[in-house]
Amino acid sequence: MGVVYLAINAVYLYALPMSGIASEEAVAQAAAVSMFSGSVARWLALMIAISCFGAMASCIMSGARVYYAMAEDGVFFRAWPR
Repeated sequence: MGVVYLAINAVYLYALPMSGIASEEAVAQAAAVSMFSGSVARWLALMIAISCFGAMASCIMSGARVYYAMAEDGVFFRAWPR
């Protein structure tokens, strides 16, 4: 995963000067515009958004199951005294 991160950053440095990277909010989109065109940049932004939502959905779906399993095993906080 670290290799992918470094490769993407190398592409950003290839496509934009350091001052361009510092002034942009969406570096990936600016690099895509610089290397390809505006329409490619829109598709790239859409693919990044879908990827982020997909990663978020898996965390939401699996996160609660961890706490439930901990409670079933008795290693989670006890219920509030009634």
